[in-house]
Amino acid sequence: MLKITIELWPFGDDTRRVVIAEAEIWNDGNHPERPVYGNYKGVFHAAGRKQRLLQIAGHERSHGAWILLGKFLSMMLPNTRTSEDEPGLSEKSSDP
Repeated sequence: MLKITIELWPFGDDTRRVVIAEAEIWNDGNHPERPVYGNYKGVFHAAGRKQRLLQIAGHERSHGAWILLGKFLSMMLPNTRTSEDEPGLSEKSSDP
C-alpha cells in the first residue's frame, strides 16, 4: 500500500504543519497477469471535500509508484486525461 500525505508548512515551519490532503493506494490482487500487472484502487481525501474512490486496471508494475500516482492524479485534475482517454481508469464517489 502507498500512503501519500500533503502538508502545508506555513513559512517553512514544520512545527506548524497541517495535513491538507491524504491518499491510500493499494493493489487489489485481482489482475490475471499478476505480478507483471496490477489493478489498483485509491482513496483520496482533501480537507472539506468529499472522499473519492478511484480505480486503475492493468497498471504495469515495472513502471513504478510515480507513474501509478500520476495516473490517479490525472483522473482528479481538470483538463487532463480521463477514463475515456485511457482504458482501465474509473471513478466511484463515496461518503467520507
